[in-house]
Amino acid sequence: MNIRPATRDDAPLLLGIIREAFQTVYDRLGLTPENFPRHAANLGPDWVLRQMDEGSRFFILEESGTPCGCAAIEPQDAQTVELRRLAVLPAHRNKGYGRALTAHVLAEGRRLGARRAVLGLWADEHELREWYERLGFRFVETVSLPDVPRRVTHMAMDL
Repeated sequence: MNIRPATRDDAPLLLGIIREAFQTVYDRLGLTPENFPRHAANLGPDWVLRQMDEGSRFFILEESGTPCGCAAIEPQDAQTVELRRLAVLPAHRNKGYGRALTAHVLAEGRRLGARRAVLGLWADEHELREWYERLGFRFVETVSLPDVPRRVTHMAMDL
């Protein structure tokens, strides 16, 4: 397994990974382009480039040269980074890739001098919340956000 920084040329690949990986949750929760048009699965590669321009750093996990997943880190302030877009393709799940990507992104956050990592997930995703708790994240709050069709749970951990 290799985790490498993504480049701007990887934007279409990143979007493809995110779309395919998020589709299972998207379907389960009934999210559509009509009820949530700004969800990452509904956006184009230019969205990834804008995220990069705004400070997000993406990473791609490959196994024997095959892309299997990705994750991003986004600085929130001098002390806090956000784990974003953790996505593992369905055919490559349950192999520890999500854990490896999370560990990599958190290590990058520490390298950047952050002391705290945060993330958001759909409040309905109880199994995912428990998975993040096993990694050391703790519940912060569940909120309703404007233009978001479902409640979001925020979690955090000290780095």
